[in-house]
Amino acid sequence: GKVMKRLFRKQRTTSYDPFTYWNSRSNPNNTEGTDAARVAFDTGYIASAVSDLDPVLELGPGVGRTLGAYARGRNITALDLSRAYTDQLLLRGSELGLKLTPLYLSSPMDPFPLADKSFPVGVASQVLMHIPPESVTHSLSELVRVCERVVVISTYQHGAPTISDAVTHVFNHDYFSMATDLGCAMHEVIMNEGRICFTLRPRKRD
Repeated sequence: GKVMKRLFRKQRTTSYDPFTYWNSRSNPNNTEGTDAARVAFDTGYIASAVSDLDPVLELGPGVGRTLGAYARGRNITALDLSRAYTDQLLLRGSELGLKLTPLYLSSPMDPFPLADKSFPVGVASQVLMHIPPESVTHSLSELVRVCERVVVISTYQHGAPTISDAVTHVFNHDYFSMATDLGCAMHEVIMNEGRICFTLRPRKRD
């Protein structure tokens, strides 16, 4: 609503570097991001979209606030730019009975160190919004390459500029165009209060 409109009011350039930024923050989430109702919604959406698929690739899981979406015993590969939250992430995974394997990138433009279609599903919850415009297509295309389907939860304002005036690490990407360019279709789309949730799958060829 009004908050998101303020966030995406005006486009400007930024010196934001994701690797440096996320390795220097003591907590990856702000107050709004750790709101119980929002986390519960995100967790429910992920659980429904992922169902019983295994293993799962989690891009940028941070401290694991939505790991509750997965049943005990599930195999989760956590791919992140930051090593700062590894201990908290592993502890959270252990508490939930998950088999969690962390992997790391040194740049948003790194190829994912994973084989084509090696996961039935990948999840990017509140992650792509923090990847700059010049590298977000690469990140999403790598998810599509590695995963049979991709579950995305992100901020979104239709027609808004790419980068906010107030928050230099939050971006408004055109997921609809990105999906089309990648030859994918968006399923289970939910749009509400400046947020978008969807599952990306390759389009069926005639």
